Amino acid sequence: MDDSQVLPQRLRQLEKAVETMQIGVTITDTSGRIVYINPADAQMHGYEVAELLGQEARVFAPPESWRPFNRQGLHRLTSWSRESVNVRRDGSRFPVFITSDVVFGVEGEPLGVVSCCQDISERKAGEQALRDSEARYALAVAGANDGIWDWDLQANTVYYSPRWSAMVGARAAEVGDSPEAWFSRVHPADLERLKSRIEEHLAGRSTHVQDEHRIKHGDGNYRWVRSRGVAVRDRQGTPLRMAGSLADITDLKVRDPLTGLPNRSLLLDRLAVCIARARRRRELTFAVLFLDLDRFKIVNDTLGHLVGDQLLVALAKRIEASIRPGDTIARYGGDEFIILLDDVRTHEEVTRVADRVHLSLQRPFDVEGRSLFVSASIGIALHSRKYTQAEELLGNADLAMYHAKLQGGARTRVFDASLRQAASERLRLENELRTAIERGELRLHYQPIVVLATGRVVGLEALLRWQTPSHGLLLPRDFLTTAEETGLVVPIGEWVMREACRQMSEWHRRFPVTPPLQISINVSARQIIQPDFAGLVRRILGETGVDPRSVLIEITESTMLQQVDQVIATLEQLRGLGIRICIDDFGTGYSSLVYLQNLPVDILKIDQSFVQRMGLEGQNCELVAAILKMGQDLGLGVIAEGIESEAQKGSLMALSCMLGQGFTFSTALDPETAAALLGRATAP
Repeated sequence: MDDSQVLPQRLRQLEKAVETMQIGVTITDTSGRIVYINPADAQMHGYEVAELLGQEARVFAPPESWRPFNRQGLHRLTSWSRESVNVRRDGSRFPVFITSDVVFGVEGEPLGVVSCCQDISERKAGEQALRDSEARYALAVAGANDGIWDWDLQANTVYYSPRWSAMVGARAAEVGDSPEAWFSRVHPADLERLKSRIEEHLAGRSTHVQDEHRIKHGDGNYRWVRSRGVAVRDRQGTPLRMAGSLADITDLKVRDPLTGLPNRSLLLDRLAVCIARARRRRELTFAVLFLDLDRFKIVNDTLGHLVGDQLLVALAKRIEASIRPGDTIARYGGDEFIILLDDVRTHEEVTRVADRVHLSLQRPFDVEGRSLFVSASIGIALHSRKYTQAEELLGNADLAMYHAKLQGGARTRVFDASLRQAASERLRLENELRTAIERGELRLHYQPIVVLATGRVVGLEALLRWQTPSHGLLLPRDFLTTAEETGLVVPIGEWVMREACRQMSEWHRRFPVTPPLQISINVSARQIIQPDFAGLVRRILGETGVDPRSVLIEITESTMLQQVDQVIATLEQLRGLGIRICIDDFGTGYSSLVYLQNLPVDILKIDQSFVQRMGLEGQNCELVAAILKMGQDLGLGVIAEGIESEAQKGSLMALSCMLGQGFTFSTALDPETAAALLGRATAP
C-alpha cells in the first residue's frame, strides 16, 4: 500500500475512533458553526448528529450566557478548558467540563475549534454530597452534646472538638493535639484499663472501643465520661485513624436514681477533696453526719417497697431543705443518708444542723394517702488532722449513729474515742457469743406471773442470761442486739425454746397443779420467719414432752409487722399445735383494733412503761384501761408487766386486770430458786 492510500485510511480510522468515543467531540468553523459532531456529543444534548450540522455551537449554551462569536480572539488562543453548564434539547441543564483547541492552517491562520465535552453530573453530585456530608459533620460536631475526637495514628495527633475541650474545662488552645492531652487527665485508677481497651481494638481483638472512666476537670474535680471509638484500617488491616466521642455520664454514675441525690461514689470524691483542702489550710474543717432511719424496714414490709421509695424521696427533699446552702446530702444506701457540712467552725454549728433535721421529721409524711411518721438516728464525726481517708471519717460517723440507735433512736450522738473502745469491746463480745452455747454459758432465769388478787403463781416467763467468763452475768440488753445483727439469735433462740420447754416439763412432774403452770418464751422476728419454724417447735415439744397448751410464745408488735403473711401463717401453725400467742410490749407499736381482729393472738401484755407511769391516785391510767377494754372486747387475756409498787398493783386491780408480773412479786430467778418458790406455792 502506497503513501497515498495510507493517509486516507488512517483518517478513516481516526474518524471511526472519534465516533465511538464516550466523550463528546465537536468541531466548529471560525464563525462558530458546527462542521462535525460525534454521536456521543449529539446524544449528550438530546439531538441526532444531522440536526446539529451547520448550527451555531451556542445551541448548547444557556440563553443568558450567549456571547457574540469573536473570530479575532481565536488568534490569541491555542487551548483552554472550563467547567460550564450546557442545555439539552428539552431545555434541561447539566454540568459539563469542556476542553477546546484551535486548529491552525499552514500559514498560521485559525481554521476552526475542536472541543471535547464531558458530562460531569455524577461528579458534581458526588462533590455536593461530600460538601453536604462535611457540612452535616461540622454541624453535628458543633451541636453535639458529646465531645468528638479524631486520632491520626500515623502522625500520632488528635483533633479534639470544642465541645470535648469544654467538657474537660479547658480552652482548645490549652488542649493541643497530643494523645497525652486526654490520657494525662484520666484518673490514675482508670488509665491502664482505658489504654488496654484501646490496644485491644487496634490489634483487632474487639469491634470498637468503649470505656467509662473519670477525667479531671479544670476545676480540679473528676467527672465520669463514657468514651466510644472505632478505627479505620487499610486493606491490610493496619489501623490508620480512630475516631469517637466522649459523653459526660457523671449524673448517671454519681447520682442516686431514686432520689437524685449524690451517691456514695460522688460523696467519697467530695470527702477526699475536703480532706486534701483541710490539710493545706488548717483553719478549714468540716463534719459528716451519718443518718439512718429508725424502723424503716417496717414500712417496706407492711406497706410495700413502692411506698417505701416514695417516702425516701420525700424524706430526701425535707432533709435537703434543712441543711445549709452548699452542703452535700448523699444517699449512702438503703435508708442511710450522709450529710457533708463543709467549712464549719464550731461543734454547736454541726449539732444545730442535726437538730433541724430531727425537727423536720416530726411532721408526718403524706404518701399514697397515708400519714407516715419516721425518725432518724444521727451520728456525727468532726474532721481532725488524723483523718487521711474518707472511709475513716464515715466509719466513725456510722459508729456514732449506731450508738444513737442503741439508745433508742431519734437522737444524735457525736463520735469520741470511747465509742471506738466500745466497738472493739462489742466485737470481742460477738466473738465470745458465737461459742457461748458450746461452752454452756447461756442461762435461763424465770420471773413468775401471778394472779394480782391472790399472788398465786400461774406461770413463768423464761428470760435469757449469759454467764460470761470476763464480764460476769449479762442481761439481754447487753448482747441481744449483737445477736440479732449477726443472726446468732436464731441458734440462741432455739436453745432457749428447748431449755424452757425441758425445764417446764420437769416442773410439771414435780409441781402438778390445775391448770398446769404455763411457760412464756420470747421469740424474735428473725426466728419466726425462719423456714419451718413451726416444725422446729413441734420437734422440741416432742423431745421435751411438755404439754403444748402450757406454752406461751411472746412476740412484739414490730415482729407482727414484718413479712406479715409469713408471720401470720407461722403463728396459725403454732396455734394448731396447741400453743398460745402473746403480743409483748403491747401499746408501743402500731396495732389497732381492726388489725388485732385478724391476727392469731390469745393474750396482750401491757408494756411496763405504761404501768410505771400510773400514779398513786390512778393518774395516767387511760391507756392501760383502753388496752384492758380492747382485750375484753376481743376475748383476749391481758397481763401487765413491770409492776413495781403496791400502788400500781392496786390501780391495775381497780381496772379489773387479773394477771401481772414485776419486782413487787419477784425478780427473775435462777432455776433452783424458782423451783423453791414453786414448791412453797404448791405445798398443801
